[in-house]
Amino acid sequence: MFRPTLLPLVVLAGLMLVTGLHGAGADDETAKLKQELKKREAELADAQKRLAQSLADLAAAKQELAQALASLTKVATAAAAVKAEIKGLDEQIKAEQEKGRKLAQQNKELREEAIKARLDLQAALEKNQQLLDKVTEIDRKLAALQAGSTGRPILNPPAKDLAGKVTAVDSASGQITVSLGKADGLAKGNTLEVYRLKPKPTYVGILLIVEVREKDSVGKLQGSGPRGAAQVGDEVASRIIDK
Repeated sequence: MFRPTLLPLVVLAGLMLVTGLHGAGADDETAKLKQELKKREAELADAQKRLAQSLADLAAAKQELAQALASLTKVATAAAAVKAEIKGLDEQIKAEQEKGRKLAQQNKELREEAIKARLDLQAALEKNQQLLDKVTEIDRKLAALQAGSTGRPILNPPAKDLAGKVTAVDSASGQITVSLGKADGLAKGNTLEVYRLKPKPTYVGILLIVEVREKDSVGKLQGSGPRGAAQVGDEVASRIIDK
């Protein structure tokens, strides 16, 4: 940086003093020295002005640097926050992935359990049907023996394969109303087999139809019914099993 010195001014002043001693002949030289001094003063003022501008520029640069450092600090802070957020999201993603893996495993296990339960249920239903068929055959033979002793018909199913339910039971008269009638193809003298599936499979007996109406019919059990009295909700069918 340019720093003006006062040495030339001192030298000029000395020269002026020396030349002054030589008399009037040195006036020209003095004028020259004054002119040079004035020039040097102008250069000094310009140098001071440039120095002041340089100092102002330096202060402005320092201020800009401070602002840049502050901005950099904010950027670094924001970057750290974003990095922490990304880390947190990564952890959440991993947790969700692990949760999804566990859910997939649970779904697989539940699906396998459901398949096993379905197979077990099918096996139980088949076994239950087999037991029902055996009980039906035994009870049918017993009902036939009881009915045969009174001379009543043993089996006279309708031509159509019908299925319905017991809708009413008159325990005093022994009359049983079923949800099948003329519209279904049922006729007086037909027989229906009565059974229930719940709470356990039970063959009730053979129902002889004694009165047929349009949408329902009335009948009586042949014999006393080997498995007890009929109940509302019992099933009725033309045949349970084929002979």
